[in-house]
Amino acid sequence: KEKQEIDTLSSQSKALSLLELLDIEATFTPPHPFSESFTHSLKALHLSIKYSIPKSTLHLYHANKDDPNFNPDLFYYNLIENLPIVSWSKSEDTAPYTVSLRTICSSTNTHGVGRFTSDICSRWLIPGKELPVVFLNSMSFRFKLFKKHPFFFHQLFLTIDNEHDLHILEKNMPTLISELRLTILSVQHARKVTASTKLTLNQKQLIIQENIVSLLDKSSHSMRENVFDHVHNFVVKLSADNKVSMIKEELKPLPEFKPQVFNRDLFNELQYYITNFHDQFLTYRSPKHLARIITYRFLFKKTLNNQVLTHPNQRHLSIKILRSNIEKNDQTHNVIGILVGINLLRENEIFDTKHILKAIGTIIPNIQKVKYSEVHTPKSDSSVIILYVEIEKKTLQPFALTEISTLKKKLPREIKSSIESVINPIFMPRNEEEVMKHILTLSGQLQYIHDIPQIIISFHKQSSQRLTFTIILLKLRLKDDPNLKQIIASQKRLLKITNHETRIVGKLRKKYQKEANVFEVQIDKKQFLRKDFSVDLYQARQYIFHELTEMLGELRDYNGGMISKQTENITQIKALLKNDKINNDFLIETYFHSITPSYMQSLIKPIILQKALHLYLEALEYNYFTKPFYIQTNHFESQLIILISAVNPSFKKFISQKLEEIISPSKKYASSFVNIYDIPCLTYIITDPHEIDYNNLTKILHENLTLWHDTVQAATPKKL
Repeated sequence: KEKQEIDTLSSQSKALSLLELLDIEATFTPPHPFSESFTHSLKALHLSIKYSIPKSTLHLYHANKDDPNFNPDLFYYNLIENLPIVSWSKSEDTAPYTVSLRTICSSTNTHGVGRFTSDICSRWLIPGKELPVVFLNSMSFRFKLFKKHPFFFHQLFLTIDNEHDLHILEKNMPTLISELRLTILSVQHARKVTASTKLTLNQKQLIIQENIVSLLDKSSHSMRENVFDHVHNFVVKLSADNKVSMIKEELKPLPEFKPQVFNRDLFNELQYYITNFHDQFLTYRSPKHLARIITYRFLFKKTLNNQVLTHPNQRHLSIKILRSNIEKNDQTHNVIGILVGINLLRENEIFDTKHILKAIGTIIPNIQKVKYSEVHTPKSDSSVIILYVEIEKKTLQPFALTEISTLKKKLPREIKSSIESVINPIFMPRNEEEVMKHILTLSGQLQYIHDIPQIIISFHKQSSQRLTFTIILLKLRLKDDPNLKQIIASQKRLLKITNHETRIVGKLRKKYQKEANVFEVQIDKKQFLRKDFSVDLYQARQYIFHELTEMLGELRDYNGGMISKQTENITQIKALLKNDKINNDFLIETYFHSITPSYMQSLIKPIILQKALHLYLEALEYNYFTKPFYIQTNHFESQLIILISAVNPSFKKFISQKLEEIISPSKKYASSFVNIYDIPCLTYIITDPHEIDYNNLTKILHENLTLWHDTVQAATPKKL
């Protein structure tokens, strides 16, 4: 019927026929081998478009076709006002039926309409059933008499197996067509607004939101809460898509100008970031900044892999600090991007953005991660991982130049000391024989009625989240004394106490019972992790003793006397170094607990260790490219401090034997060997350095270290 109406209107035209008005041409030139076949396709497409023109547009032509002043442009503008046009028809044959769906829309800002229409019709016309698409035909075209506006036509054929499904399709088709038109209009308008560079993101969101509200014919007030979030996400997605093409333009010149450094793999990095970066990240960063991240990541990956192949047993690190501004909510946020490339030496090592943030936090306090800013290297066989994360101040204040300078200087060392090593949980059954031995020992300490309770605290095991200690507590059970289990149960402390056993192990003066309490205490491990994620058992033990004292009153830490003295010593050392404006507790504790024999940690004066730590800090700042080793001595308060450091830790075995030959066996000394920030350091503290020739000692050390370096160099294979 529609065909007959069009043919009738066309035959009655005297000035300009409908066929002439609807004559089309492609907006592109087909490839040469297909020119002839494309001409036939264009004719078939012309007929399909003719039968898709809405009746209102045809009536306009019919009413004015005989008017000599009729402007054909009015016909086309009327057609544009009706866009997008979605129509459908079905075959009149018996099952299986064929259904045709035709769409005409503007060709501008509607790319992807064909894929979307095909997918939505195939999947959702009949719920729970995917209809087969048996024919597709689409093209970007323009009318020969109206070339200023390009159009897009898409046609698909679906097959329906039975009449029941056809009835469902007929029922759902009007709703689907309405949703298709709304979606095409919304996307087209949003893309047009998003492409504008003169509007802020908030302005774009508001314009698109109001447009969608008007399309739905509902008030802004009733729609605002539901629409806003969807509009925001939609605009962000469109902005991210636009950024990708801009980044490609930024990267395009690099392979041409520096082909020896950059190749086509650079665009694989772009694809990686498109996949892994959040749309929010792409939206609020400039294409230039995003291109810099991708470029440096590409260089880091290439450089680190080469370094690992050359020196597989060494730690390699690359860091780039990128300053940037984020325009968000009409405000400018000053942020710093940290790109880190590092190789892991062991299978149990872990390094993630949380380790970077912790390292940065020791240098610049009160920083936080920028939301959606982190990107991880995917897991692979390579030991090299590359991470990117952005930080900002919690106060949102800009970073000072001095802060950035300090960050560049100290961050490499802090990152190397922040690598976490996964340690398997320890399982060690309690030794009951040892427990009984400790009980008898503590029982012997209770000799008088006023003796305070005796306690032994021993580490038992650790899990992924908790530390467990075994507690043995001996006390006199006097008349009217409350039950210890009841006291512990009534206290609301952070300690988790389990497996509590009570035994009577004797009497004092044949009258007062000696009560032994054996139980386990569990504590959260996180609060006792050091900067390198090792567990500080000393601190955990002190915490448990303090909590038990608060709970039960005064206790005597039987096996903590030496620990108490060590804690006192290290507290004094930290105070001395704090006066020197040195607040690196991790370095101080690591150095202190490396001193052997361990009893010397309690005997050496804090001021001597203060001097030794100053020498170590000097060794960390030494430039090992000028000389491969560093030697320093300090004679203070009748004690001699000798410090030797080098990049390669093999010097320790070479030089320590020689040093111990020079130092008389009768002399007391302590030694320390630490490897922090990849700078191994050997220290000797001689408490009685009389009869030692310092000049001769220094000469011997230099000679032997030179011999060591020459030996290492000779054993190192030369590069081809």
